[in-house]
Amino acid sequence: MTEIISASLDESTLKELKKLQTEYGFNGRSETIRSAVFSLLNESKTLTQLTGNIDAAIIVTHPEKQTAALFKIMHEFQLLIKSQVHYHLNEHKCLEMFILRGEARKIEQVLKLLKKAKVNVAKLIVL
Repeated sequence: MTEIISASLDESTLKELKKLQTEYGFNGRSETIRSAVFSLLNESKTLTQLTGNIDAAIIVTHPEKQTAALFKIMHEFQLLIKSQVHYHLNEHKCLEMFILRGEARKIEQVLKLLKKAKVNVAKLIVL
């Protein structure tokens, strides 16, 4: 059964959604959003399948005003972090790159907390 849902998106996000729709050849916004949801579901399944100790990188872009919130999370998991780079992309946007080594569940926890911290992008790469 298919259920219709509604979502509110600001004008900027709608423009980006339209670009994705055109770029990937989706027939409409619903198809574009479905693809994004499936991508997130697939990422989640991959994360839950990781076990044991792993090496990973987490790349984050965020508004500059979120830097303190990110650092709070990173201090909590400082034993996992082997290296960190902070880069100013422009006046109000930053990029962080973290290299981590440790238990997969702990690294998954870091990623989930970062995503909840109102970042633009938080992407895990298992090395």
